[in-house]
Amino acid sequence: MSNIYQEADAKTPFGAIRNHGLLKLQENVLGRDFVVGDVHGQSRDLWAALARVDFDVTRDRLISVGDLIDRGPESRHCLELIYEPWFHAVLGNHEDFFLSAFIEEDQRAVLGLIQNGGGWILGEDEGDMKALAADLANLPLAIELPFKGKTLGVIHAAVTSGVWGDFDMDADIWNRRISEKKVRQPMDVPEEANVRGVDAVVVGHNVLKTARMLGNTLQLDTGAARGWPLSLWSLEDVAAALAIHGQAKALISEFPVCPGNVNVNPYPDDEDAVGLSMNP
Repeated sequence: MSNIYQEADAKTPFGAIRNHGLLKLQENVLGRDFVVGDVHGQSRDLWAALARVDFDVTRDRLISVGDLIDRGPESRHCLELIYEPWFHAVLGNHEDFFLSAFIEEDQRAVLGLIQNGGGWILGEDEGDMKALAADLANLPLAIELPFKGKTLGVIHAAVTSGVWGDFDMDADIWNRRISEKKVRQPMDVPEEANVRGVDAVVVGHNVLKTARMLGNTLQLDTGAARGWPLSLWSLEDVAAALAIHGQAKALISEFPVCPGNVNVNPYPDDEDAVGLSMNP
């Protein structure tokens, strides 16, 4: 399974050394690119969402915001998507638990993994898990890709520094502040929501009932782990939502989980939000 082989003096399984950096993808000129929120082992929901958009594995690409595993019934299958040439993912905090458990052999991480929905590992072969962890050792912390003249970034929770490229792994996969702070005026928008050096950032981690744009950051964890719909957006959707959010000069814009064509409608529950119905 692994491309990382055991060395005589290796201290970790298969000689794996964790290295989570920035992956830069080329623009997809043959097909479409999609981003998906936190899947959390909900493989059937993911495949159903891909079927609805006629996803073509020979031309299209799927980029995950991380947290592929735990709390759902098909975590191993979701992790094994990394072997598909059309699939890319960034490191989530649940993958971080997994890697700490099986590469660093940190018993506290094993306990943390199990306590946070990772009990599925108890039914798996330990050797298989270590081999899979070795193949995840270079999972990027962030992904950057161009789209029609814009640069889009993907990271798990937030770019805590507010500057694209200035990453802090622990902070960026665990950030809660981007969702916890109440935003009522421009000065309330947290620094990590207005990321400099990139046109838009797509994140997950913090569960919301709808997709939400704050600053230039689009949040796509819409609660698949809780049985809520899984969010799946094309980059066309991301670019359209970014444009409407900017034109409306809204502090917050709320969006459907799985958009189609973007049309502005008043959002009834929050005077600071612009509600967007993408399938009139």
